[in-house]
Amino acid sequence: MARNDAGGCPTKRCIIVTSQNGYEDKPPPALIFFARDAKGNVSPAGEISGLKTELNIPWAVAMDSHYNVYVADWANAITVYAAGAEGNVAPIRTIAGTKTRLYRPTAIAVDAQGEVYVASSQRNRVDIYAAGANGDVAPIREIRGIKTNLHYTWGIAFDAQSNLYVANEVPNNGSITVYSANAKGDAAPIRTIEGSATKLAGPEGLAVDASGYIYAVSQDNSVSIFAPGANGNEAPVSSFSSGALYNAVGISLDGHDNMYVTDVGSDGPPSIVVFAAGVKGNEGHVLRTISGGKTKFIEPFGIVVR
Repeated sequence: MARNDAGGCPTKRCIIVTSQNGYEDKPPPALIFFARDAKGNVSPAGEISGLKTELNIPWAVAMDSHYNVYVADWANAITVYAAGAEGNVAPIRTIAGTKTRLYRPTAIAVDAQGEVYVASSQRNRVDIYAAGANGDVAPIREIRGIKTNLHYTWGIAFDAQSNLYVANEVPNNGSITVYSANAKGDAAPIRTIEGSATKLAGPEGLAVDASGYIYAVSQDNSVSIFAPGANGNEAPVSSFSSGALYNAVGISLDGHDNMYVTDVGSDGPPSIVVFAAGVKGNEGHVLRTISGGKTKFIEPFGIVVR
């Protein structure tokens, strides 16, 4: 399939979002694709859905350097789809089984070497699987233990140096813990963003841009952006709440650092809300919203923009 020039995206796949199943599985669980400039009540440009996909409760999504797409499924599985895959297609790999130790995964990221990092809000740990892992395989490393300060982990992300960032929803108002590349075992964070000045309020979605700025979406529908190297009880360089958000969960950035935030709805319609780059004086400025019956959204959680 041909590629466009929007950061290497496969054609018609610049925005990829997970969508859970509706009443009596209609619509079925899916990965839904939109063009980068999609807005309003627009139909998807494509999707992966159907029995062959093995999707059950798709939660988080990531992409590797070869444009393969990885899905963390709440039903204790990681499914991987080939670049350009579309329709009722089988995954090229599936990580599932008792050896994997997967339990309700809520976050996934792939590092520069292709290793797969998976976190769960139900367990205070991050499991790492080998590049190309397939089947009922054990993690090659894990980050867990008292020193890690992992607490109800949600979003995970990497910076340009392959340091790992984890959004912890609790205790208090939550934290962002940072671990050195290749950390394992009961590893202490190299930095922790935590405290009243941070304005964190149960962070869930997490992203890091090419310059090292850290973006966190919290349960109170706020977005906080921290400077590269932020540590301790440090105030964000930018923070905003938006009436366009009702129940925000995930976040991804495009090449201009515009923010794409998934909203599962609850008190409003499920949507993707696109905000202008937040460290340029445009805090909270909505560029566009993708929402409506044509989108096929059912609780969109995970998102990746390429």
